[in-house]
Amino acid sequence: MNISELSDIEYNYIFSLENIRDVIELNQRRIKLIQDLEFLKESKYINKIIRLSNDLDTLAFKLLNRNSIQDSEKFNATRQAMIICNAKIADCLNKEEGKNKTYKKFIRKNKDISKDINCFENINIKLGNVSYFGIKLNNWMMIWTIVFIILLLSVILVVELIIQNNIGILFSSIILSGAFIILLIKQNELKRAIKFDYIQRVLSRNEYITANIQEKYDKSFYDGLQSIIQKKL
Repeated sequence: MNISELSDIEYNYIFSLENIRDVIELNQRRIKLIQDLEFLKESKYINKIIRLSNDLDTLAFKLLNRNSIQDSEKFNATRQAMIICNAKIADCLNKEEGKNKTYKKFIRKNKDISKDINCFENINIKLGNVSYFGIKLNNWMMIWTIVFIILLLSVILVVELIIQNNIGILFSSIILSGAFIILLIKQNELKRAIKFDYIQRVLSRNEYITANIQEKYDKSFYDGLQSIIQKKL
Protein backbone atom coordinates (compact mmCIF):
# COMPACT_ATOMS: atom_id res chain seq x y z
CA MET A 1 0.00 0.00 0.00
CA ASN A 2 1.36 3.39 -1.05
CA ILE A 3 0.89 5.67 1.99
CA SER A 4 1.37 8.86 -0.01
CA GLU A 5 -2.00 8.20 -1.65
CA LEU A 6 -3.84 8.19 1.70
CA SER A 7 -5.36 11.23 3.39
CA ASP A 8 -4.35 12.04 6.99
CA ILE A 9 -7.67 10.70 8.27
CA GLU A 10 -7.30 7.45 6.30
CA TYR A 11 -3.72 7.04 7.56
CA ASN A 12 -4.83 7.70 11.14
CA TYR A 13 -7.59 5.07 11.19
CA ILE A 14 -6.16 2.42 8.88
CA PHE A 15 -2.93 2.26 10.87
CA SER A 16 -4.54 2.72 14.33
CA LEU A 17 -2.40 5.70 15.31
CA GLU A 18 -4.36 6.06 18.55
CA ASN A 19 -2.82 2.77 19.65
CA ILE A 20 0.66 4.09 18.80
CA ARG A 21 -0.01 7.18 20.95
CA ASP A 22 -1.11 4.87 23.79
CA VAL A 23 2.14 2.92 23.41
CA ILE A 24 4.16 6.12 23.79
CA GLU A 25 2.20 7.05 26.92
CA LEU A 26 2.58 3.59 28.47
CA ASN A 27 6.28 3.44 27.67
CA GLN A 28 7.06 6.92 28.99
CA ARG A 29 5.15 6.23 32.20
CA ARG A 30 7.07 2.97 32.61
CA ILE A 31 10.54 4.45 32.12
CA LYS A 32 9.81 7.41 34.44
CA LEU A 33 8.81 5.03 37.25
CA ILE A 34 11.87 2.85 36.63
CA GLN A 35 14.23 5.84 36.70
CA ASP A 36 12.64 7.11 39.93
CA LEU A 37 13.40 3.86 41.80
CA GLU A 38 16.68 4.35 43.67
CA PHE A 39 17.37 0.63 44.04
CA LEU A 40 17.40 0.22 40.24
CA LYS A 41 20.00 2.90 39.57
CA GLU A 42 22.82 0.38 40.09
CA SER A 43 21.15 -2.35 38.06
CA LYS A 44 23.23 -3.77 35.23
CA TYR A 45 20.10 -3.62 33.08
CA ILE A 46 19.17 0.04 33.66
CA ASN A 47 21.19 1.56 30.80
CA LYS A 48 19.90 -1.07 28.39
CA ILE A 49 16.30 -0.44 29.52
CA ILE A 50 16.68 3.33 29.03
CA ARG A 51 18.20 2.84 25.56
CA LEU A 52 15.48 0.40 24.51
CA SER A 53 12.79 2.73 25.85
CA ASN A 54 14.22 5.67 23.87
CA ASP A 55 14.38 3.49 20.75
CA LEU A 56 10.75 2.47 21.26
CA ASP A 57 9.65 6.12 21.48
CA THR A 58 11.73 7.07 18.43
CA LEU A 59 10.13 4.30 16.38
CA ALA A 60 6.64 5.23 17.60
CA PHE A 61 7.07 8.89 16.65
CA LYS A 62 8.33 7.72 13.26
CA LEU A 63 5.00 5.96 12.71
CA LEU A 64 3.07 9.06 13.76
CA ASN A 65 4.99 11.11 11.18
CA ARG A 66 3.57 9.73 7.94
CA ASN A 67 6.26 11.50 5.89
CA SER A 68 8.84 9.04 7.21
CA ILE A 69 6.80 5.98 6.15
CA GLN A 70 6.54 5.20 2.44
CA ASP A 71 4.39 2.08 2.41
CA SER A 72 2.67 -0.51 4.61
CA GLU A 73 5.74 -2.79 4.54
CA LYS A 74 7.84 -0.02 6.09
CA PHE A 75 5.10 0.60 8.67
CA ASN A 76 5.02 -3.09 9.62
CA ALA A 77 8.82 -3.31 9.83
CA THR A 78 8.91 -0.33 12.21
CA ARG A 79 6.06 -1.75 14.28
CA GLN A 80 7.89 -5.09 14.44
CA ALA A 81 11.02 -3.33 15.74
CA MET A 82 8.85 -1.72 18.45
CA ILE A 83 7.55 -5.16 19.48
CA ILE A 84 11.15 -6.38 19.85
CA CYS A 85 12.16 -3.31 21.93
CA ASN A 86 9.18 -3.79 24.23
CA ALA A 87 9.89 -7.52 24.68
CA LYS A 88 13.56 -6.86 25.50
CA ILE A 89 12.58 -4.25 28.13
CA ALA A 90 10.23 -6.80 29.69
CA ASP A 91 12.99 -9.43 29.60
CA CYS A 92 15.39 -7.10 31.48
CA LEU A 93 12.75 -6.28 34.12
CA ASN A 94 11.87 -9.95 34.51
CA LYS A 95 15.53 -10.85 35.09
CA GLU A 96 15.95 -7.93 37.51
CA GLU A 97 12.97 -9.14 39.54
CA GLY A 98 14.59 -12.57 39.82
CA LYS A 99 17.89 -11.14 41.12
CA ASN A 100 16.94 -8.00 43.06
CA LYS A 101 15.07 -8.85 46.28
CA THR A 102 14.31 -5.18 47.02
CA TYR A 103 12.74 -4.72 43.60
CA LYS A 104 10.83 -8.00 43.96
CA LYS A 105 9.31 -6.90 47.31
CA PHE A 106 8.49 -3.45 45.95
CA ILE A 107 6.68 -4.92 42.94
CA ARG A 108 4.67 -7.24 45.20
CA LYS A 109 3.59 -4.50 47.61
CA ASN A 110 2.86 -1.74 45.08
CA LYS A 111 0.36 -3.27 42.67
CA ASP A 112 -0.58 0.01 40.91
CA ILE A 113 3.05 0.90 40.20
CA SER A 114 3.76 -2.71 39.24
CA LYS A 115 0.95 -2.58 36.69
CA ASP A 116 2.49 0.51 35.04
CA ILE A 117 6.02 -0.93 35.04
CA ASN A 118 4.95 -4.36 33.82
CA CYS A 119 2.91 -3.03 30.91
CA PHE A 120 4.65 -5.31 28.40
CA GLU A 121 1.52 -7.21 27.42
CA ASN A 122 -0.62 -4.06 27.16
CA ILE A 123 1.89 -2.54 24.73
CA ASN A 124 2.12 -5.83 22.87
CA ILE A 125 -1.65 -5.84 22.38
CA LYS A 126 -1.67 -2.18 21.24
CA LEU A 127 0.92 -3.08 18.60
CA GLY A 128 -1.33 -5.86 17.31
CA ASN A 129 1.17 -8.62 18.03
CA VAL A 130 -1.41 -11.09 19.38
CA SER A 131 -4.95 -12.13 18.61
CA TYR A 132 -7.63 -12.32 21.31
CA PHE A 133 -7.15 -16.11 21.37
CA GLY A 134 -3.40 -15.58 21.62
CA ILE A 135 -3.85 -13.26 24.59
CA LYS A 136 -5.78 -15.94 26.46
CA LEU A 137 -3.26 -18.66 25.63
CA ASN A 138 -0.05 -16.64 25.45
CA ASN A 139 1.60 -18.77 28.14
CA TRP A 140 0.20 -22.09 26.95
CA MET A 141 3.48 -24.01 26.75
CA MET A 142 4.52 -23.65 30.38
CA ILE A 143 0.97 -23.79 31.77
CA TRP A 144 -0.06 -26.90 29.84
CA THR A 145 3.17 -28.66 30.81
CA ILE A 146 2.31 -28.09 34.47
CA VAL A 147 -1.31 -29.15 33.93
CA PHE A 148 -0.16 -32.30 32.13
CA ILE A 149 2.17 -33.28 34.99
CA ILE A 150 -0.57 -32.71 37.61
CA LEU A 151 -3.11 -34.71 35.56
CA LEU A 152 -0.62 -37.53 35.01
CA LEU A 153 0.10 -37.76 38.73
CA SER A 154 -3.64 -37.66 39.48
CA VAL A 155 -4.36 -40.49 37.01
CA ILE A 156 -1.59 -42.60 38.52
CA LEU A 157 -3.08 -42.02 41.99
CA VAL A 158 -6.58 -43.02 40.79
CA VAL A 159 -5.19 -46.21 39.20
CA GLU A 160 -3.38 -47.09 42.43
CA LEU A 161 -6.62 -46.53 44.37
CA ILE A 162 -8.54 -48.80 41.99
CA ILE A 163 -6.05 -51.66 42.27
CA GLN A 164 -5.66 -51.05 46.02
CA ASN A 165 -1.88 -50.74 45.88
CA ASN A 166 -1.15 -49.16 49.27
CA ILE A 167 2.52 -48.49 48.55
CA GLY A 168 1.64 -46.93 45.19
CA ILE A 169 -1.12 -44.84 46.80
CA LEU A 170 1.28 -43.52 49.45
CA PHE A 171 4.03 -42.82 46.91
CA SER A 172 1.68 -41.09 44.43
CA SER A 173 0.03 -39.03 47.20
CA ILE A 174 3.40 -37.81 48.44
CA ILE A 175 4.54 -36.80 44.94
CA LEU A 176 1.23 -35.07 44.12
CA SER A 177 1.18 -33.22 47.45
CA GLY A 178 4.81 -32.24 46.96
CA ALA A 179 4.02 -30.87 43.49
CA PHE A 180 1.19 -28.69 44.86
CA ILE A 181 3.38 -27.45 47.73
CA ILE A 182 6.21 -26.55 45.32
CA LEU A 183 3.75 -24.70 43.06
CA LEU A 184 2.41 -22.81 46.08
CA ILE A 185 5.82 -21.88 47.48
CA LYS A 186 7.43 -21.12 44.12
CA GLN A 187 4.47 -19.35 42.51
CA ASN A 188 6.37 -16.07 41.97
CA GLU A 189 9.29 -17.90 40.34
CA LEU A 190 6.77 -19.80 38.24
CA LYS A 191 5.12 -16.56 37.09
CA ARG A 192 8.53 -15.22 36.02
CA ALA A 193 9.28 -18.47 34.17
CA ILE A 194 5.93 -18.25 32.35
CA LYS A 195 6.58 -14.61 31.47
CA PHE A 196 10.09 -15.46 30.28
CA ASP A 197 8.62 -18.18 28.05
CA TYR A 198 6.14 -15.71 26.54
CA ILE A 199 8.77 -12.99 25.98
CA GLN A 200 11.11 -15.41 24.23
CA ARG A 201 8.33 -16.55 21.90
CA VAL A 202 7.50 -12.91 21.05
CA LEU A 203 11.16 -12.30 20.19
CA SER A 204 11.47 -15.53 18.18
CA ARG A 205 8.44 -14.57 16.07
CA ASN A 206 9.68 -11.05 15.32
CA GLU A 207 13.49 -11.03 15.15
CA TYR A 208 14.46 -11.65 11.52
CA ILE A 209 17.03 -14.42 11.98
CA THR A 210 15.20 -16.41 14.66
CA ALA A 211 11.86 -15.97 12.88
CA ASN A 212 13.37 -17.40 9.69
CA ILE A 213 14.86 -20.33 11.60
CA GLN A 214 11.50 -20.98 13.28
CA GLU A 215 9.68 -20.75 9.94
CA LYS A 216 12.06 -23.31 8.39
CA TYR A 217 11.67 -25.59 11.41
CA ASP A 218 7.86 -25.35 11.28
CA LYS A 219 7.83 -26.04 7.52
CA SER A 220 10.14 -29.03 7.94
CA PHE A 221 8.03 -30.38 10.81
CA TYR A 222 4.69 -29.99 9.00
CA ASP A 223 6.08 -31.34 5.72
CA GLY A 224 7.38 -34.39 7.57
CA LEU A 225 4.07 -34.85 9.37
CA GLN A 226 2.13 -34.54 6.10
CA SER A 227 4.45 -37.08 4.46
CA ILE A 228 3.84 -39.59 7.28
CA ILE A 229 0.06 -39.12 7.05
CA GLN A 230 0.08 -39.56 3.27
CA LYS A 231 2.12 -42.78 3.55
CA LYS A 232 -0.31 -44.15 6.15
CA LEU A 233 -3.24 -43.37 3.87
